[in-house]
Amino acid sequence: MQANESLLLVIDVQTSLLPVIASASSAIKNIQTLITAQTKLNIPIVVTEQYPKGLGSTVHSILNMIDSQDVVTKTHFSMTREPHILKILEVCKRRQIVICGMESHVCVLQSAMELKALNYDVYVISDAVCSRKESDYIAALERFRSNKIHVITTEMAVFEWLGKACTEIFRDLLPVLKSTS
Repeated sequence: MQANESLLLVIDVQTSLLPVIASASSAIKNIQTLITAQTKLNIPIVVTEQYPKGLGSTVHSILNMIDSQDVVTKTHFSMTREPHILKILEVCKRRQIVICGMESHVCVLQSAMELKALNYDVYVISDAVCSRKESDYIAALERFRSNKIHVITTEMAVFEWLGKACTEIFRDLLPVLKSTS
């Protein structure tokens, strides 16, 4: 995985979902780490919101880290069924899609599966996705793996994006990485 080929996709980390999601706080912390790295490495980002009228907007701790133009709404569970979002991916010309967000077994799963079917190289960040029930989270991870979708961690993604130590960006990101350990 390379920074110059990647796009970070943050799926549906919304206020109404938060209270019922298992491990939401640790997933959000890891999503924030990914966004920090994405920003420093100039990796494009797309943040989706599933029917925000009903589920609320993206949580403030994430909204405060991104540009509002990077937030797009959807009504389909899979973001690939939304022509306006697919157009954004086409314009970015990135073939490696790195996914984090909620819920692992619904919107994250359907988006990852359909992106894979569209010949994207898909990476799901296991410690930055979550579901209401742990059993759904575990089933989603199994399904990703059985469909040849890469399942990696936040640290794996950031270190692969960095590629090497002894750079200013590496030194900037090291404290952030240490805080998520």
